[in-house]
Amino acid sequence: MQAISRIAAAAVLVAGCAHAQSQPPTRDQPPAGASPTTLQHPPAPPELAPLSQDFQAALANSQLQTYRYNQLAEQALALKKLCDTGFGPADICPKANAFADGLQIAGSGDLPTVDEISGPRSGLRAVLVFGDGKRLTVHAGSVLSNGLIVAAITDDDVRVKGGGRESVLYFAGAQAK
Repeated sequence: MQAISRIAAAAVLVAGCAHAQSQPPTRDQPPAGASPTTLQHPPAPPELAPLSQDFQAALANSQLQTYRYNQLAEQALALKKLCDTGFGPADICPKANAFADGLQIAGSGDLPTVDEISGPRSGLRAVLVFGDGKRLTVHAGSVLSNGLIVAAITDDDVRVKGGGRESVLYFAGAQAK
Protein backbone atom coordinates (compact mmCIF):
# COMPACT_ATOMS: atom_id res chain seq x y z
CA MET A 1 0.00 0.00 0.00
CA GLN A 2 2.83 2.23 0.75
CA ALA A 3 4.16 1.71 -2.75
CA ILE A 4 0.88 2.88 -4.23
CA SER A 5 0.85 5.94 -2.01
CA ARG A 6 4.37 6.82 -3.06
CA ILE A 7 3.47 6.41 -6.72
CA ALA A 8 0.37 8.57 -6.27
CA ALA A 9 2.37 11.26 -4.50
CA ALA A 10 5.00 11.24 -7.27
CA ALA A 11 2.25 11.51 -9.89
CA VAL A 12 0.76 14.47 -8.12
CA LEU A 13 4.16 16.18 -7.95
CA VAL A 14 4.84 15.57 -11.64
CA ALA A 15 1.37 16.83 -12.57
CA GLY A 16 1.89 19.97 -10.45
CA CYS A 17 5.23 20.68 -12.15
CA ALA A 18 3.73 20.23 -15.60
CA HIS A 19 0.82 22.46 -14.67
CA ALA A 20 3.18 25.18 -13.35
CA GLN A 21 5.15 25.20 -16.61
CA SER A 22 2.03 25.43 -18.78
CA GLN A 23 0.72 28.62 -17.05
CA PRO A 24 1.62 31.99 -18.58
CA PRO A 25 4.19 33.98 -16.61
CA THR A 26 2.90 36.46 -14.02
CA ARG A 27 3.85 40.12 -13.92
CA ASP A 28 6.33 39.51 -11.15
CA GLN A 29 8.22 36.78 -12.96
CA PRO A 30 9.71 37.06 -16.45
CA PRO A 31 8.75 34.40 -18.99
CA ALA A 32 10.85 31.22 -18.98
CA GLY A 33 14.12 31.71 -20.84
CA ALA A 34 13.95 35.52 -20.78
CA SER A 35 16.54 37.58 -19.01
CA PRO A 36 15.34 40.06 -16.38
CA THR A 37 15.41 43.71 -17.43
CA THR A 38 16.50 46.53 -15.22
CA LEU A 39 14.63 49.83 -15.10
CA GLN A 40 16.54 53.05 -15.21
CA HIS A 41 15.13 56.07 -13.42
CA PRO A 42 15.28 59.45 -15.12
CA PRO A 43 18.13 61.61 -13.89
CA ALA A 44 17.34 63.72 -10.84
CA PRO A 45 17.22 67.47 -11.45
CA PRO A 46 20.15 69.37 -10.09
CA GLU A 47 19.59 70.98 -6.72
CA LEU A 48 18.82 74.68 -6.74
CA ALA A 49 21.26 76.94 -5.06
CA PRO A 50 19.99 78.31 -1.75
CA LEU A 51 18.59 81.84 -1.81
CA SER A 52 20.90 84.54 -0.55
CA GLN A 53 20.23 86.11 2.85
CA ASP A 54 19.64 89.52 1.23
CA PHE A 55 17.05 88.09 -1.15
CA GLN A 56 15.26 86.24 1.67
CA ALA A 57 15.17 89.44 3.76
CA ALA A 58 13.84 91.48 0.82
CA LEU A 59 11.13 88.87 0.15
CA ALA A 60 10.08 88.79 3.80
CA ASN A 61 10.00 92.61 3.93
CA SER A 62 7.85 92.74 0.78
CA GLN A 63 5.39 90.24 2.24
CA LEU A 64 5.26 92.18 5.51
CA GLN A 65 4.57 95.47 3.70
CA THR A 66 1.76 93.85 1.70
CA TYR A 67 0.23 92.54 4.93
CA ARG A 68 0.49 95.97 6.58
CA TYR A 69 -1.14 97.73 3.60
CA ASN A 70 -4.00 95.23 3.65
CA GLN A 71 -4.50 95.82 7.37
CA LEU A 72 -4.50 99.60 6.90
CA ALA A 73 -7.03 99.32 4.08
CA GLU A 74 -9.34 97.21 6.28
CA GLN A 75 -9.02 99.69 9.17
CA ALA A 76 -9.79 102.63 6.87
CA LEU A 77 -12.87 100.85 5.54
CA ALA A 78 -14.09 100.10 9.07
CA LEU A 79 -13.51 103.73 10.13
CA LYS A 80 -15.38 104.98 7.05
CA LYS A 81 -18.33 102.76 7.92
CA LEU A 82 -18.31 104.09 11.49
CA CYS A 83 -18.17 107.68 10.25
CA ASP A 84 -20.98 107.06 7.76
CA THR A 85 -23.24 105.76 10.53
CA GLY A 86 -22.35 108.63 12.88
CA PHE A 87 -20.64 106.47 15.50
CA GLY A 88 -17.05 107.28 14.57
CA PRO A 89 -14.66 109.34 16.71
CA ALA A 90 -15.49 113.05 16.50
CA ASP A 91 -11.85 114.09 16.10
CA ILE A 92 -11.40 111.90 12.98
CA CYS A 93 -14.78 111.77 11.25
CA PRO A 94 -15.62 114.90 9.27
CA LYS A 95 -19.02 116.40 9.86
CA ALA A 96 -21.31 116.90 6.90
CA ASN A 97 -21.35 120.62 7.67
CA ALA A 98 -18.05 121.19 9.48
CA PHE A 99 -16.89 124.42 11.06
CA ALA A 100 -13.99 126.01 9.21
CA ASP A 101 -13.21 129.62 10.00
CA GLY A 102 -16.98 130.20 10.12
CA LEU A 103 -20.00 128.03 9.63
CA GLN A 104 -19.97 126.31 6.29
CA ILE A 105 -23.26 125.26 4.75
CA ALA A 106 -23.20 122.33 2.38
CA GLY A 107 -25.39 121.96 -0.68
CA SER A 108 -29.16 121.86 -0.36
CA GLY A 109 -29.03 118.06 -0.48
CA ASP A 110 -27.51 118.12 3.05
CA LEU A 111 -30.28 120.24 4.52
CA PRO A 112 -33.24 118.65 6.30
CA THR A 113 -36.79 118.78 5.02
CA VAL A 114 -39.85 119.90 6.93
CA ASP A 115 -42.23 117.14 7.94
CA GLU A 116 -44.64 119.11 10.13
CA ILE A 117 -45.28 122.63 11.46
CA SER A 118 -47.59 122.98 14.46
CA GLY A 119 -48.38 125.06 17.54
CA PRO A 120 -49.77 128.51 18.23
CA ARG A 121 -48.66 131.35 15.98
CA SER A 122 -46.49 132.83 18.71
CA GLY A 123 -44.63 129.56 19.32
CA LEU A 124 -44.58 127.46 16.16
CA ARG A 125 -42.66 124.18 16.25
CA ALA A 126 -41.38 122.22 13.28
CA VAL A 127 -40.39 118.60 12.85
CA LEU A 128 -37.38 118.31 10.54
CA VAL A 129 -36.27 115.10 8.81
CA PHE A 130 -32.56 114.68 8.01
CA GLY A 131 -31.08 112.65 5.16
CA ASP A 132 -30.29 109.71 7.47
CA GLY A 133 -33.94 109.53 8.61
CA LYS A 134 -33.46 111.20 12.00
CA ARG A 135 -36.28 113.49 13.10
CA LEU A 136 -35.87 116.59 15.25
CA THR A 137 -38.47 118.95 16.71
CA VAL A 138 -37.24 122.58 16.66
CA HIS A 139 -38.43 126.10 17.45
CA ALA A 140 -37.05 129.52 16.56
CA GLY A 141 -33.51 129.81 17.97
CA SER A 142 -32.78 126.06 17.98
CA VAL A 143 -29.32 124.99 16.86
CA LEU A 144 -29.23 121.97 14.56
CA SER A 145 -26.60 119.24 14.82
CA ASN A 146 -24.92 120.61 11.67
CA GLY A 147 -24.51 124.02 13.31
CA LEU A 148 -27.34 125.84 11.52
CA ILE A 149 -29.62 128.06 13.61
CA VAL A 150 -33.39 128.10 13.12
CA ALA A 151 -34.06 131.79 12.40
CA ALA A 152 -37.83 131.67 11.94
CA ILE A 153 -40.73 129.30 11.50
CA THR A 154 -43.76 130.35 9.45
CA ASP A 155 -46.89 128.48 8.47
CA ASP A 156 -45.26 127.42 5.18
CA ASP A 157 -41.52 127.04 5.81
CA VAL A 158 -38.55 127.03 8.20
CA ARG A 159 -35.66 129.48 7.74
CA VAL A 160 -32.17 128.52 8.90
CA LYS A 161 -29.00 130.65 9.00
CA GLY A 162 -25.31 129.90 9.19
CA GLY A 163 -22.06 131.12 7.71
CA GLY A 164 -23.62 134.31 6.36
CA ARG A 165 -26.18 132.39 4.33
CA GLU A 166 -29.85 131.78 4.84
CA SER A 167 -31.73 128.74 3.60
CA VAL A 168 -35.44 128.15 3.43
CA LEU A 169 -36.62 124.65 4.25
CA TYR A 170 -39.87 123.64 2.61
CA PHE A 171 -41.98 120.55 3.02
CA ALA A 172 -40.52 119.07 -0.18
CA GLY A 173 -36.89 120.21 0.19
CA ALA A 174 -34.76 123.31 0.62
CA GLN A 175 -33.90 126.37 -1.45
CA ALA A 176 -30.88 128.54 -0.66
CA LYS A 177 -31.06 132.31 -0.84
